[in-house]
Amino acid sequence: PSASDPSRQVFERKRRYLADLPITFVAPTSWVEERVRTSALFAGHRVERIALPIDTTVYCPGDRNEARDLLGIPPGRRVVFFGSSFLEETRKGGTYLVEALRRAHSVLGQSPQAAAPRIAAADVLLLMAGNNGNDLRRKLPFPVHDLGYLADEKRLAAAYRAADVFVCPSV
Repeated sequence: PSASDPSRQVFERKRRYLADLPITFVAPTSWVEERVRTSALFAGHRVERIALPIDTTVYCPGDRNEARDLLGIPPGRRVVFFGSSFLEETRKGGTYLVEALRRAHSVLGQSPQAAAPRIAAADVLLLMAGNNGNDLRRKLPFPVHDLGYLADEKRLAAAYRAADVFVCPSV
């Protein structure tokens, strides 16, 4: 409320800078579109709604065990899914993935916290999808179920469904 408030001064400066710019905002949903249209900073600018390019009839919740059966994943495992078209490409963050998983493997080998559930390193299975992953696979501290490159969207969706967690280490 105060003109001398630094956050208000920054807000007013942003409003001045944005006022004359020919900006078009792209909103993937009607909810986001409405937020932009009623925004104190962005109202008055053009807003176009372009839906997300994801087929929600394919990429949707489903039965995890069914997906694991389809992909040949043994029961009772904690599944960590990661993938990329080219797994060895530096910008995909394979180095960071290996380091994070090595740390996780180390932590899982320690005695459990009193309130924390115990997950053994042997319970973890890495689900990998993509091309050129042989070098990366050799560096990983957990067993790997390699799906190769998934050109079939239904199998890719099953991989997401089968996972307990998806990791995206891209830089």
